[in-house]
Amino acid sequence: MARGIKSRGSRMGMSNQWILEAMGLYQYKSDPLGMLRNNEKNTLKAWWHDAPNKPASPLRRPPLRWYMLNTEDVDASSWAITESGSGTQLALTDERGGWAISTNGAGNDEHIYYFSLSEIAALVDGKHVWFITEIQVGDVDEADLFVGLCTKLGSGNLFDNRVDSIGFTMADGSGLVSTEARINGAAEAESTGVTIGDGDTVELAFVVTGQSRIDFYVNNAYANSLTAGLPTDEDMALAFGLRNGQAVANTLSIATTTVLLD
Repeated sequence: MARGIKSRGSRMGMSNQWILEAMGLYQYKSDPLGMLRNNEKNTLKAWWHDAPNKPASPLRRPPLRWYMLNTEDVDASSWAITESGSGTQLALTDERGGWAISTNGAGNDEHIYYFSLSEIAALVDGKHVWFITEIQVGDVDEADLFVGLCTKLGSGNLFDNRVDSIGFTMADGSGLVSTEARINGAAEAESTGVTIGDGDTVELAFVVTGQSRIDFYVNNAYANSLTAGLPTDEDMALAFGLRNGQAVANTLSIATTTVLLD
């Protein structure tokens, strides 16, 4: 029997449990009636393991999504934006699934980064946070990158002064993707071992379990886990941005981004 399937007395008999298992679904005993979860055995096999599924969960707590499909998705009033130089802020592109592109100016260290207007995610014991997006970087060897969740900044910038955050990073001089968790400015980081190329489409995802573990995925494959440095005492916003590594314009494209909370 799949892990996590629990009897709910009169609500769910054994035959219904077997049906759910065959469907790749299950339910915690503490879940409300009708709330089913994806069953992929464990989060190392698939980032969407444990994620609430149909029918009741979308009504109880719908996913938070930034679609990058409509002008409202990229309008400057929809984001808290910090720009250095004379670049071009988010603009829609004609690609399948919804994409937007941000173009830095042509100066060294010029950058643009974005925060969602609200801090929308916090780590809660016994709960999960799921995050997934896709990105493309124009010149990966000349870029500092952050994509993930981060508290609003009191000073400094997204690339050097994150205080509480979870996400993916890339450093100028290398297309190597790393993962990071940061609490009160102290970072725990680990390489994914994945190096991307200029303009490559890269899927980035992570799952936070309670306040104790983050599992990271690149291109739908498990990359690594962090069990230290988790920001356990702050609400975080969606945050992403790119900084030039040379005096040449660079681009960050981002697709539909989803954050799901238990």
